[in-house]
Amino acid sequence: MTNTQFSHDAINDWHLDTAQPELSVIFPGMQRINEETYPEAVELARATKGAHEEMGRDSFVMTFREYRYRVQWMRENRYALRKLRSYVPDLEEIGVPRMYRNLLLDPVLSREGGLILVSGPTGAGKSTTAVATVGSRLRKYGGYCLTVEDPPEFPLEGFYGDSGYCEQLDVEHQKNYQQKLVDALRCFPSEGTSMLFFGEVRDPSAAAELCRIAVDGHLVIATIHANSISAAVQRALALASHDGESEAKCLLSIGLKLVVFQQRERNILSMSALPTDVEVASIIRRGEVQMLEGAADMWQRRLMMARNGGKA
Repeated sequence: MTNTQFSHDAINDWHLDTAQPELSVIFPGMQRINEETYPEAVELARATKGAHEEMGRDSFVMTFREYRYRVQWMRENRYALRKLRSYVPDLEEIGVPRMYRNLLLDPVLSREGGLILVSGPTGAGKSTTAVATVGSRLRKYGGYCLTVEDPPEFPLEGFYGDSGYCEQLDVEHQKNYQQKLVDALRCFPSEGTSMLFFGEVRDPSAAAELCRIAVDGHLVIATIHANSISAAVQRALALASHDGESEAKCLLSIGLKLVVFQQRERNILSMSALPTDVEVASIIRRGEVQMLEGAADMWQRRLMMARNGGKA
């Protein structure tokens, strides 16, 4: 095995020190740089610092050799790099169980629209699940998808099957997210099924605008950092309300169609989900979001019983 293959095929993350590459750390395993990885650390550090200076932004995607990395500037001379897939996987390939694939690929969502929130902690693979959902829906149902991302992490743009197509918009941190979302809606074709994929919801104006868009008939897929289903909904509401959207509870109770929570431990994916029904919508409208965990547990039990032929 060559040094390049070892350094990149087996490593998911680099925390690079561009001034002293020997102080960098590689993951998984929080490994020190050794004689085998030092030459690669030096070259990758040089490429990363050069890309940062050229792009003039603290979060970006770069290609090094045949690999794509999402780069985040941490502090002077320190960068966090996450290896990205070079293609758009489908839901089955990334290990999403059938019962959750069925929820994410529900054909009703194409007709009625609404908001799908994919939530989880850092490193849970939220973006991968969301992107796989977009790709899988385009392959299965066709239609048009526009993405608003900062920065685009996966090569989503292009044709899918006979009748699916996606275009990507790159939005920098300093841009107005709300205005970019409004601009994105003007790009939708006048007819046909349309999807909007929004990277991570972390901006109040974006959260408020997504709540409004979700009730307009478009299918919106977004990720949000949270440690539970109820926390995901609470955060979306808090962000939207912070922007002055007084009807955030009402809008989200109508527009939210599905919340997925996922986490990874030792690279094993575990998921839970909560589709929105009349009861869930009522809980959100009343602002009693803490009750959603009980609703999610109850739905999960029903799902497992149905899968097991009615046996608990």
